Formats: sequence, structure tokens, C-alpha cells
Amino acid sequence: MSIAAALPLSEAQLLGMQAELRSLRADMRALVSRSRAFKAAVGKRRDEGMIAKLRRQLGLG
Repeated sequence: MSIAAALPLSEAQLLGMQAELRSLRADMRALVSRSRAFKAAVGKRRDEGMIAKLRRQLGLG
């Protein structure tokens, strides 16, 4: 362990780390939102494909 690692963090370093953490949290929220939207779109497309397949099988179009 280095001497620098054993020293307490300064107020400025703590504030910088807090700002970085807030930024990372915002990035994660955006990623989760995009992921949910993608999953919903894929599910809708899959459902539409299954409906079309069933319609063809039933001779409805």
C-alpha cells in the first residue's frame, strides 16, 4: 500500500467523486431506459410477426 493510498481524500476529491457518481448514475438510467424501449419494440415486432403467421395459417391474409 502506498503512502498516498493511506491518506484521507480531500474535500475537492470527494466532490469530484460525487459528481462522477451522479454522472454514472444518469448514464445508467439512460441505458436502462433505452434497453427497456428496445425490449418493448422487439416484443411488439415479435407479436406482430406471430399474428401475421397465424393469419396466413388460417388463410386470412
